[in-house]
Amino acid sequence: MDFFRPVRDDDGVLALHLPMADRRLPAIAAEDIGRTAFGVFERGPELVGRTISISGENLSGEEYAAAFAKELGQDVAYRPVTVEAVRAQGSRAPTTWPTCTSTTPNTSPSSPARATRKPCAS
Repeated sequence: MDFFRPVRDDDGVLALHLPMADRRLPAIAAEDIGRTAFGVFERGPELVGRTISISGENLSGEEYAAAFAKELGQDVAYRPVTVEAVRAQGSRAPTTWPTCTSTTPNTSPSSPARATRKPCAS
């Protein structure tokens, strides 16, 4: 998810912006795709014409944000964006997204990182 990595918004919140609303998105590492493709090619003609399904967990935007929060050790908000907003960014990964209504992240040192969801209009 190099393109859809969390970025710090203008309001200071570290946020993950995905164009998936409340839908789920299969998660899979590029390395796993490569290993699977290699295995398919190794088996040769045996798999010609067959469909090989590969997918990790099907996660929601909130679950992706929670996974980033766990790995980064800080709050990550999920802020859904439209496909049009992503297209407007072009082929480059965004360094910032449109400013949304302010949100208060969890700043208590005794509380674990958590994901928060807040819609963001493009």
